[in-house]
Amino acid sequence: GTSQQSAAFASGTTLVVVDTDQKVHVAFGANPTATTRYISIPAGGRAEFNLTGTGQKVAVIQGA
Repeated sequence: GTSQQSAAFASGTTLVVVDTDQKVHVAFGANPTATTRYISIPAGGRAEFNLTGTGQKVAVIQGA
């Protein structure tokens, strides 16, 4: 798979929930690229992330 990046979250966004039906890896930042070295969420998993700063995006890649 290839890392896919979101648009920047709206100003004031402080919580992002990732709910997935397949294993994925996620990365956050101003211009993130997810790889299998980043945070892993298992198939059927759900994870909550607190954001700080503005202009944050999330990148996701399918896990192996």
